[in-house]
Amino acid sequence: MKKTIHKYHANQFQDKFEFELPLNAKLLSIQSRDDEDIKDDIIFIFLVDTNESTEKRKFVNYQIGEKFDDSNLEYLGTVQVGHENYFSNYYEIKIKN
Repeated sequence: MKKTIHKYHANQFQDKFEFELPLNAKLLSIQSRDDEDIKDDIIFIFLVDTNESTEKRKFVNYQIGEKFDDSNLEYLGTVQVGHENYFSNYYEIKIKN
């Protein structure tokens, strides 16, 4: 089965957001978009099988120094936004069965 790479966008200031992704989509990378026109854009790059049915996956963003409960979170990565000392730390919210 062939897979393709797709990108999904989130705003760096969104605390919580979700993507409609094909089942078993695999996160490859998280990057900030560092240009003047779209400087608040965070790009999530996934490897997907577009023939799969989809599911909603939920994500959350925490900043350096922010306190939170990580008991149902899976760490995905940290992105430095722009040339400032501003970091976004991304987690996927995992539902416990």
